[in-house]
Amino acid sequence: MNSFKPILFLAALSFSTLAVGHPQEPILKLSINSIKPTQGELYYQLFSCAKGTTDLWSDLTPLLNAKVTVIGEQQFVNLAATVNQHYCVRVYQDTNANGQIDFGTGGIPREAVGFSDNPNLLLGYPTPSDTVFYHDGKTAVAIKMNYPRHRRRRH
Repeated sequence: MNSFKPILFLAALSFSTLAVGHPQEPILKLSINSIKPTQGELYYQLFSCAKGTTDLWSDLTPLLNAKVTVIGEQQFVNLAATVNQHYCVRVYQDTNANGQIDFGTGGIPREAVGFSDNPNLLLGYPTPSDTVFYHDGKTAVAIKMNYPRHRRRRH
């Protein structure tokens, strides 16, 4: 019976190490708001973006490219992200299930889009430099979805 004590002690020590685990990575909290048709999928992309970058979206490779099914007018997503870094986030709602942002003439999105820092879309599709933010480990990013405006036609 005494020979089992060291084994039980080692087993208990191993279990406590597993239970504590490694410190959790800092969380970047996304709140995606104003989701109007509560259907389709929300695709979200996290990019590393230097402040004042002149890159275009097509020049950047996402650090994370993921999706969630729309379940309501607001969605929350937690991402593991390194602190003291500049990032930008792009979100789009894919209502036609083709897995991409659809654009019309003039580069205007045909589906809902949202960006970190919520840039004004009246000036056109924003560049990554319009959406850069600094993640300090406590960052919560609220993203407002913007829907294409359909022009009324005269009858």
